[in-house]
Amino acid sequence: MPCRFVGLLVAIVVASVAVPSARALDTSDLSGWWIAIDRAFPTPWERGDIVAMEELLIVSSDGHAENRGMGFYAPDCMPGGACTDAPLIATARLTLRGDLLTVSDRKESRGRINNEKADPAIRRIAVTGTPAWAATLDKNFLILRATTGNATRALARIEPNRLRRLRAGLMIIEQSAARHWRCFFANATANDPAFAALVDRTFARIASERRLAELYNKWFLRRLPTGETLNLPISPQLEEIFRMLGQPE
Repeated sequence: MPCRFVGLLVAIVVASVAVPSARALDTSDLSGWWIAIDRAFPTPWERGDIVAMEELLIVSSDGHAENRGMGFYAPDCMPGGACTDAPLIATARLTLRGDLLTVSDRKESRGRINNEKADPAIRRIAVTGTPAWAATLDKNFLILRATTGNATRALARIEPNRLRRLRAGLMIIEQSAARHWRCFFANATANDPAFAALVDRTFARIASERRLAELYNKWFLRRLPTGETLNLPISPQLEEIFRMLGQPE
């Protein structure tokens, strides 16, 4: 599947996950490593405002969290002099009760994250920069919507060593992270059974709501947030799949 198509499918799934959890959530449900899969960081790196990096949220079972960036450079090669490939953005205490996630005891790092001009904005858009979120957790996918304002964040839980291997793989083949990381990551994640199950559930729900054609037109025919227009009319084969899923012609 072409890279851009994978990325757009991820975007459709992220935009459509809104199924409440079957039981009341608590802080321990957040335990693990989370990587952002939304547009919060790619947008500034595509503008050239920052060096390509992803956002990590590392959460212990008691809610202590480290909010970090993940770079694609050797530890001693960060432009601007930073000496880590996972610079600390902030530490905080996360508390999850039901669907309300609160951030407290936040302490911003004093070290360089990306570059001096952009660092304040990075701290502001990071997950721990918002004091309260409405949270939806679907197994290993977390959708956060700010309780004030219109910010929405999406994160995927990932096993740390798997993330390290994926990052190392991109660096070994010496490909531009800004151009290729999201495609690389999306393809690897799409092969994960948990992600595949989420895609299946999401598309089944979208079909039941009769929104497949609407979403296709949004991502493949209309202007994208980047300003591009793919202008890819739906194929007869995909039309038939939509019909079989219950989408009206």
